[in-house]
Amino acid sequence: MTQTEKNILIAEFDGWTLFTWDDEFWGKKGDRTRKSPINYSDDWSELMPVVEKIEKLNDKIRVTDVVIGSTGCIIYARNGFDAKDTFLPAYYSIDYPHGTKIQAVYEAVVQFIIWLNDQKKES
Repeated sequence: MTQTEKNILIAEFDGWTLFTWDDEFWGKKGDRTRKSPINYSDDWSELMPVVEKIEKLNDKIRVTDVVIGSTGCIIYARNGFDAKDTFLPAYYSIDYPHGTKIQAVYEAVVQFIIWLNDQKKES
C-alpha cells in the first residue's frame, strides 16, 4: 500500500470525502473545511485527532489503550465480534530502528483501520 493510499484510508476513517469539482479536495459533510493535500504521515496535528477517534471507539470494537513509545505504537482493543469477547491486541507496530515516533504511530493507525474494516466485513 502506498503512502497516498494509506493517507486516503485514514482520511476516510476520519470522515473525510474526496470531492472533485473544479479542483480536487477533501471535505466533510456539513463542514466548510477543505483539506488538500492530506498528510497524516508527517503531521502530528493531522494524525493525533485520528488517534483520539480510535481511543473513543466504543461500538463492537472498544479500544482500551493506545501506547506510544519512542519508536513504537501499540493499539489494544477488545474485539466485540469475538464470541468469547477476549482481550486481544488489535494490532501493534513496534521497533522502528531507523524510523521515527510519528512513523510508528502512523503505521499502527493504518494497520488498525485495515483490521477494523476486516472485522466489520466479517460481522
